[in-house]
Amino acid sequence: MKTLLSWVTTVPDKLIRGTALNGIYSAKLGYDFLVADNPFFPDNGQWKWLWELEGLPRIKFFMWLVRHNELLTNCERMKRNMADNDYCEQCNPHSETILQVLRDCSDAREFWNNLLIPNQVVSFYSLYLIPWLEDNLRFRNAYKPLGIPWTTYFLDTVWVIWKQRNLYVFEHMRDSNATICGRITSLTFELHMQARKDLKEGRETNMVAWSPPSDNWLKLNTDGSNSGNPGLSAGGGQIRNGNGIWQAGFSSNLGYGNIMLAELQAIRQGLTLAWDGVIGYCSLNQIRRKLSL
Repeated sequence: MKTLLSWVTTVPDKLIRGTALNGIYSAKLGYDFLVADNPFFPDNGQWKWLWELEGLPRIKFFMWLVRHNELLTNCERMKRNMADNDYCEQCNPHSETILQVLRDCSDAREFWNNLLIPNQVVSFYSLYLIPWLEDNLRFRNAYKPLGIPWTTYFLDTVWVIWKQRNLYVFEHMRDSNATICGRITSLTFELHMQARKDLKEGRETNMVAWSPPSDNWLKLNTDGSNSGNPGLSAGGGQIRNGNGIWQAGFSSNLGYGNIMLAELQAIRQGLTLAWDGVIGYCSLNQIRRKLSL
């Protein structure tokens, strides 16, 4: 097959070969052609600068999900047969896309307007999702009232807007715009001052990632948590091989106790799962060779 259909429907089909020296079409060439200069496809690692921005790791991870269209808006839920319609529950009957929730919804737009968007942020309400994110996350000028970078304000505002959307959808509660704007300003100022302190003291943020075990090994990861200490406890864990492929997992209610007990119970259940469900008849020495904690 040497005919590649262009992703732009207004352009007629034509024969192309891309960079293939032999002139033969391949799936890789087709993919490279589709993602080249196309803002709607993944960034192939070009967004690594996101992790260097000023802000909480969980907020930057949330922004990474936004960038990769991974938020479960009603539009996405409907595609997965998890909802009967794709309406925005805050401003029916608009389709609830990511951009609708974070910028174009009447509530979100009011938040942005109250924050006095700097004049330098051109076409704020007219850009598509990816250009909109890039323009605002790369805008380094200070936000004048508090001398805080607009990037930090933007990250925190998007995060709070999403949390407010969930508060309304799942708990049917809505905070006043004044309360929300005050929360955004307080969060942004606190994070900015902490970032300046860390920079002054030479502190660095180390990103934590899962590391695979060696070949022919399995790795068990567990976690325990409490609602209060002591309080109701829960735990979970999973076992993966050297390729990161899931082998087994568990989650359970651990009753009432402190955080240390929850962590230990989660480890115990993980080891039990490894013994009974994954490794089975192996001896203890074999388990030591197969399982790294």
